[in-house]
Amino acid sequence: MACLYENIRETIEAGFAGAPASVRERILRKNSAALYRIDDPTPADLTRMAQFAA
Repeated sequence: MACLYENIRETIEAGFAGAPASVRERILRKNSAALYRIDDPTPADLTRMAQFAA
């Protein structure tokens, strides 16, 4: 079993290689957002997140 904490982005990319963006979004964000009742991010939130991802 691989540890996700050292290379989480690479592990996620490898696991979802070839998966449509809608599937990735559903599994990685929407399911947990629904579970914890978190609102969808605003456009400003998405801009901030993109800055950190770069």
